[in-house]
Amino acid sequence: MFLLIWLVISFVTGALAARKGYNFILWALAAGIIELIILAFLPFANKSDQQPEEQARLKQTGNTVAGVLAALGIIMLVVGLL
Repeated sequence: MFLLIWLVISFVTGALAARKGYNFILWALAAGIIELIILAFLPFANKSDQQPEEQARLKQTGNTVAGVLAALGIIMLVVGLL
C-alpha cells in the first residue's frame, strides 16, 4: 500500500514539475509531501514573457533543488535499510 501511495505522489509531483517547466524525472524521484510544498512555491520556468536566460536560470535552480532532495531521500532510504 505504501508503494502505491508513493507512486501516486511521485507521479503528481513529476507532472506538476513538468507543467511548471522543470524535470519530471528529478521531481518524481524527490516525491514527497514536503517536496510538493516546495514545488508549489517555485515560480513557473516556462512563461512566454520570460527571457530565455531567465527561464534557463529558473530551470537550473528548480532542477538542482529536485536533485538535492532526491539524493537526500535516497540516502535516507539506504541508511534506513542498514
